[in-house]
Amino acid sequence: SEILKTDFGTETGTIVFGDQPEFSLAIFWRTEAPDSRIRRIRVCPNVEIPVKCRWHTAEGITIGTSLKQLEKINGHPFELNGFDWGYGGLITSWRGGRLEKLAATCGGVTVRLDPPPGQATDERAQLLDVLDGDQDFASSHGAMQGLNPVVDFISLSFQNCR
Repeated sequence: SEILKTDFGTETGTIVFGDQPEFSLAIFWRTEAPDSRIRRIRVCPNVEIPVKCRWHTAEGITIGTSLKQLEKINGHPFELNGFDWGYGGLITSWRGGRLEKLAATCGGVTVRLDPPPGQATDERAQLLDVLDGDQDFASSHGAMQGLNPVVDFISLSFQNCR
């Protein structure tokens, strides 16, 4: 294991398939001990869209899945954080939809969305301005629909497993 830089600081972890970003995994350990248990696994930690990540959930969610696709899979809108802060774009509630099972205590899946790659335009800047900051937004919000952010982070948590 080694010290890995993450969105949340540095953590003890191991990169698997590091020379193949589309297959890669980052495994984060609870402690630095050789017999440590897994805290969480992040899929394709270094993939930059439009490169395709080969990992996906059973429902078909992968890096690059759009907000509109997630709504279809979930069966209705969900909630997520505004952008441009530490927890920006994290899905906070599936609102009882089909993806609610992803929030399981052991093996729960965390999904984050980010504005899709694109040219800087006045319209894009206006949408981002509306969606900025530490507050929840419905995926059905007009600005969210207009921006249609994409999944850029998938992590499986084993923090609360025995």
